[in-house]
Amino acid sequence: MILAAALAFWLAKADSLKHRTAVPANFRALTVEAVLKARQDAYPVGAAGRLTGWVTQRSHEADGDWHLGLGSSARATRHASVVCELTPRFQNRIAPPHLGDHVAIEGWLFWDGHHLHEPGRGTQWELHPITSIREVR
Repeated sequence: MILAAALAFWLAKADSLKHRTAVPANFRALTVEAVLKARQDAYPVGAAGRLTGWVTQRSHEADGDWHLGLGSSARATRHASVVCELTPRFQNRIAPPHLGDHVAIEGWLFWDGHHLHEPGRGTQWELHPITSIREVR
């Protein structure tokens, strides 16, 4: 019973972090390589990041989120990309970029551990939700 209560609490907390609407005031500059190597305790809860790279994957999910893979090159594989999620709450202000676009994405860092055993995924770290996307020239 205690385990079920703890799991319910964690799931509710994770959901509130994934769907927050606040825009962070400060961002940590990140690289795709650093995020791919980062351990679970690398970033504190509530940290925000700015990640620059190329959009290597793009899909509109059943929950309404846009999943974007961001790699250090336009040819990066899923395993060499970081997932960034654009939630419905931000989609009225931000359009999802296209495959191959070179972008800077800002958002909240989130360890999405329920993807731990997902094949091909480079890291459990995500930017989720995305709060800003701008094209890099």
